[in-house]
Amino acid sequence: MEYLELLAAVKAAIRDERQATVWELTHVWGLKGIEIAALLKVSSATVSRDLEKAETKAKRIPEPHAEQ
Repeated sequence: MEYLELLAAVKAAIRDERQATVWELTHVWGLKGIEIAALLKVSSATVSRDLEKAETKAKRIPEPHAEQ
């Protein structure tokens, strides 16, 4: 699966815009919770909850199979 397709699949699985944003900022851009909280103007606790929910949803995406 191409990178952009995988990212789109993760966002579709999460189905919540803020949770998907928190997931992307954490896993793609490497930001920390406090940085994300400042960017999104929410508390660090909200970021933590959103990330936990997003990661649970993202784990439901099947692993891509290596092309042979």
